Amino acid sequence: MEINPQEFKTFLIEYEKNNPVENWQFNGMDLWPIIKILTSRYINEISRKSKANYLVKAKSISKKTNKNSIIKKVIAKINIIWKTFAYKLSIKPVGNYPFILFGSRYFRVNVGGKYINPFFQPIIDYSITKHSYNPLVCDYYKEQNMQYYYYDKSSPEKFVNKEQFKHYKFFQKNVRYQGDSYLDNFINAIINAYPSLKDVDIYQYVFKKITTIYNKSFIYLEIFKTYKPKYAICLTFYAIEMFSMLYAARQMNVITIDLAHGYGLNKDSIVYFQHHKIPKSGYNTLPNYFWVWDKQIAENFNLWIDNSPCHNVIIGGNTKIYYYINNLKPKRLSDKKVIFLTLSLQLPDSKILESINISGAEYEWWIRLHPSRRSQQSELDDYLSKHCVKSNYNIIDANNKTIFEILMNCDAHLTYNSTAIYDSVFFGNIPLLLDHLSLKYYSHYLRNGNALSGYKVTPVRLLKLIKEAEKRKSDISKIKPKHEEFIDKMIKQEL
Repeated sequence: MEINPQEFKTFLIEYEKNNPVENWQFNGMDLWPIIKILTSRYINEISRKSKANYLVKAKSISKKTNKNSIIKKVIAKINIIWKTFAYKLSIKPVGNYPFILFGSRYFRVNVGGKYINPFFQPIIDYSITKHSYNPLVCDYYKEQNMQYYYYDKSSPEKFVNKEQFKHYKFFQKNVRYQGDSYLDNFINAIINAYPSLKDVDIYQYVFKKITTIYNKSFIYLEIFKTYKPKYAICLTFYAIEMFSMLYAARQMNVITIDLAHGYGLNKDSIVYFQHHKIPKSGYNTLPNYFWVWDKQIAENFNLWIDNSPCHNVIIGGNTKIYYYINNLKPKRLSDKKVIFLTLSLQLPDSKILESINISGAEYEWWIRLHPSRRSQQSELDDYLSKHCVKSNYNIIDANNKTIFEILMNCDAHLTYNSTAIYDSVFFGNIPLLLDHLSLKYYSHYLRNGNALSGYKVTPVRLLKLIKEAEKRKSDISKIKPKHEEFIDKMIKQEL
């Protein structure tokens, strides 16, 4: 089953414009941001996978649910109520924290034997150094049961109390969302527009997600009641856990900030930019602030945020890049000049293949696959050999080293549409943009001279542009952090 993602986005945008979606709520929780974002992601998933897989999955979920007897449910409910009461008696508020950092364990990487979150680490380091405040961190991840902490003796971070939140069911409610007529109409509109989805259980998917988000919000209420933060900084606000956190934060008057982690400049983004119906008080399932990397991204947000006084933008820079700039050391990747090529979903086209062949012995091409195809290194090697490409390329190091280490030390960078373009510019490169999408979304870099167009040029011309990019690579040691002024404001509670 294939559904064009862009067409479905258009459908969602038009539905939003023509219906009072800003009024959709469940027990006070705003639903439209949740429904719009998660439905879009779900449809994208099933457009890439077989319809049968989703039908079987939906049936298996129902079957599993029916196995629970009424007696077992009653006993389990009594047990949870008793343990919740006993546990709450043992918990006492532990003071006022300026802010808490919320992020998935997924973002953590091993750096020098420490398992750190590079988005959060500059914030933590600056807070400790400048303000003697060690921020509280709340990690979430799925491993057997959902855990609301992460603990590592090698880490200097201060985590939400391990024992307090490891039994999350002590706080989680068990209220089931049953749906409303407006949701029925919305899903019927989807099926009318896309008849191939009529047998896919979108209802069950939406009901389950809304129920989960609402019930988990009570966990975050307990966190906020205990630690009393003024601000909550999160990564990927559109994750199930973070929707729950946002709703809980709004109830406790905690100001929420979504820390930019990797979006580009696509103005069609359902998640970040395409919001047309905003309640006067804002959505309580969207962040109060969107922390963005630069002015260009902020301008895209302003297309809708200008109409909503409850949602705002902070231009705080990219903390992850700042972390790597300050913790990686410049070094030669090879005894040859390294041309770094980052691929999209497709393999190198004939222009790139010919460019590699005529580039000369002074160059070595490091070819990095798209993250979703990182396991296909042998297929890429076979493809290059089949097309008579010389041996002046490196696939293994290009895909095993961190992209930041390569961007810092390569001599030139060629890329298809990717957020790596933004990263590349910050590491002092003049990236060569190879497709029409990269030209569309990063046109301001072309206008400012921070990128070059390698689209629809001959291999000979491409090599000349590579030499030009080499000469223009800049020194990144003088880059000043943007995040520090906002940390100062949060510590002083002046944001």
